[in-house]
Amino acid sequence: MLFRSPEMAARIDAALAQAPRDLLQFEFEGLRFGALSVMDLVLALKVSDFSELQESDRRVWMQYLRSCLLSYLIVDRCCREFGVVRIVHCNDYSLLLGARTAARKHGVPCFGLAFPGHRNVDLQRYMILPNVWRASGFKLLAAWPACRTLTLDPSRVGEVTEDLLVRLRGVGAHLYSPGKTVQETAVRQRFGLEPNRRLLVAYTSSLDELIASRMGTEALGIQVPDRPQPFKDQIEWLQALVDLVEKSQDLALIVRIHPREGANKRESVISQHLSRLRTAFGGTYANCRFVWPADPVSSYDLGEAADLVLTSWSTIGLEMARLGAPVLVAFNGAGAPIPRDDFYEWEPTPAEYFDKLRALLDRPISAEQIARAYRWYSMLTLGTTLDLSDVIPRSDFGGLPAYRTPREASAIEQIVIGGKDICDLNIERLQASQSADADERELAELLRQMRRLVHFLMTGDDSQDDVPLTVGAVAAGSRRAVEIDGHLVRYQDGDTLYRRSSPMAARLALLCGTESQEPLSVGGRPVGGRR
Repeated sequence: MLFRSPEMAARIDAALAQAPRDLLQFEFEGLRFGALSVMDLVLALKVSDFSELQESDRRVWMQYLRSCLLSYLIVDRCCREFGVVRIVHCNDYSLLLGARTAARKHGVPCFGLAFPGHRNVDLQRYMILPNVWRASGFKLLAAWPACRTLTLDPSRVGEVTEDLLVRLRGVGAHLYSPGKTVQETAVRQRFGLEPNRRLLVAYTSSLDELIASRMGTEALGIQVPDRPQPFKDQIEWLQALVDLVEKSQDLALIVRIHPREGANKRESVISQHLSRLRTAFGGTYANCRFVWPADPVSSYDLGEAADLVLTSWSTIGLEMARLGAPVLVAFNGAGAPIPRDDFYEWEPTPAEYFDKLRALLDRPISAEQIARAYRWYSMLTLGTTLDLSDVIPRSDFGGLPAYRTPREASAIEQIVIGGKDICDLNIERLQASQSADADERELAELLRQMRRLVHFLMTGDDSQDDVPLTVGAVAAGSRRAVEIDGHLVRYQDGDTLYRRSSPMAARLALLCGTESQEPLSVGGRPVGGRR
């Protein structure tokens, strides 16, 4: 049956003929379809300033708007004529959000399906969301204070590490950075920075993705927490960092401009925001360096060398926190929900932000802090998903598997038919998984995964063979041992000796290895105990 009718087309043509010049102001049946449809335009053209749109851009926007309206009218008709009781759509593009808007009009529950950004994209897990993802993300954030002490099952700890290793390799369509290099990479030397200065590495985020997300949530009337921010925008934030470092006697700064801002393996378009960044920071600095999108530099090499990681709102901050780096966020709640916790710090004013920056340079890292980063990643990224690995054979499986009833069939029914929120379901499962020895089991597995990460950082190989790690002097034939001299790490694995400047490997090794009796530090920073 053809649901599209000539009457629908006529209504859309008439509405678009009366569209205001500023399509953001376009409404249909009292709903903000102009803002809803612009999401796809923003992402496709990497738009951050609508005043710079060309007439050709406006024509593209009109096409998105037309599709969004048609989706709305078709689903509106289906709900009126066929007694629809549930609607399920894939992803949150404007075409699908038009359908969601019609479902809301009729009081019909609507669910968005998507794959989580886990291990690049995990096709074995399905997100089943009763609203756009941001709404569920902030629901999980609200539950975090009550869940932060709930430990992860060892299998989940390993799965979270698997995600880190996929990202460190840089393999996947949704991973923009080149993979971490294996050869010795002295980042300070490579960028001509003084070796004794403590290194700040700042990561920006792609502005258009933030704008697209905001447009969608605002058009749908979804309320998200509004926090006072220490800086007006990323340019003001970076300028304040540059001013601090250039005047300091002990700091150096590398800024990694998000690779998505330029042309890359996924998109050929350069963002409007990138030209503003180049204008603002195209000069030369004594102690600051900028890594631009096209520069063949791994974001993970930079993070490995950092004494402190700074992010705007990029999710790489959570990656670095799981790898034992101290992290300070500039814009809390701008992108993904961010808990204000010891692994993910934030302050609401510039003065407090810079005070916290100094404090984090000297604060020890503990295994418990890394455990909380693992728990938050698991809750945020996997807490809106169900595991269908009994049906889908691999996380990258793109085929059509043989039919079988998944073991999560009952949970799917509870969510889609019974109205159970997937966030609540996964929190209940987490609570039920706790046991008397859960803390010890999580810690043992976390330390094992840290040893795995140290081995990968130093050798480039992912070894599943868990071998005790000795921290102290290395000697040929040792299996395995690490010697730390400031930022320089020597790693002995049998007869092979690896040398690398890696504050990250040093921090992790001191937490997961058997330490010598001598006090140890990484680049002047003391390292805390395991718990």
